[in-house]
Amino acid sequence: GSIPIEVEQTRQPTGYEFGIKMPYTVLSDNKPIVAEIGRYELPVSYVYRCTPKIDKDAFLMAQVTDWSKLNLLEGEANIYFEGTFIGKSVLDVNTAGDTLSFSLGRDRQIAVQRTKEHEYTSRKLMGSSQTQTISWKISVRNHRLQAVELTLCDQVPVSANSSIVVTAEELSGGKLDENTGIITWPLTLKPGEQRDIILRYKVKYPKDRRLDVE
Repeated sequence: GSIPIEVEQTRQPTGYEFGIKMPYTVLSDNKPIVAEIGRYELPVSYVYRCTPKIDKDAFLMAQVTDWSKLNLLEGEANIYFEGTFIGKSVLDVNTAGDTLSFSLGRDRQIAVQRTKEHEYTSRKLMGSSQTQTISWKISVRNHRLQAVELTLCDQVPVSANSSIVVTAEELSGGKLDENTGIITWPLTLKPGEQRDIILRYKVKYPKDRRLDVE
């Protein structure tokens, strides 16, 4: 493989300067070039993420910790997995926090279905208010020959109006962020294992209002 160009890194008041320590030829044909100035081996953990409300496929994520000491810059990144180029991503170091995550693409061996449980979905009128109950069943099956770690995500509505009250009735052990309504389920699935998650919530609001509750 290629050898990275030797550079001298200098911290500046507004960032870092990477000085090229040896001559490098840049052709004058206006074609973009890529010059490798660094190569690092970092510990990576792999986890699947799926938000079936948006996309029923599970995505394999590579999570990198202890990356902040590398002084990485925000920009476009080429993603390689097991020696194969799989696409480009945006390296967003400003919002990454302690962990830098990259998507390595879809894995259709993790099957996810999100279906409405009609027997628990209802609308009731009571006095000056009405209440809608919405129930979802999320089924996840691991068709891989090894166990996988999967973070499943969904969401309940968040009300900014005091006359509209949202109550979570069943989260199947998921963790609810009250501010965003996002629920996360960290799952470990054995080979061939299926897990069923029930998400049920109700929304109470004045009966003269029309709300599209899902």
